[in-house]
Amino acid sequence: RGLGDVYKRQLEKSGAQLWGETCNRCHLAPSPADYNDTDWETISLHMRVRANLTEKDVAKIEEFLKSAN
Repeated sequence: RGLGDVYKRQLEKSGAQLWGETCNRCHLAPSPADYNDTDWETISLHMRVRANLTEKDVAKIEEFLKSAN
């Protein structure tokens, strides 16, 4: 792996960062504890379309929310 790979990994945002930045653009982000895993899956599908998120970003956000609820 070269320096480009290291730099790219540093630039990638965590699910928590993406959740905070993305969800707060349009509304107050709910607490991860507000919903269960099944609810977060449904919400993630809906918000992926509304917020124009990539599948990878949604997966990171969903993973964070499920780990924190």
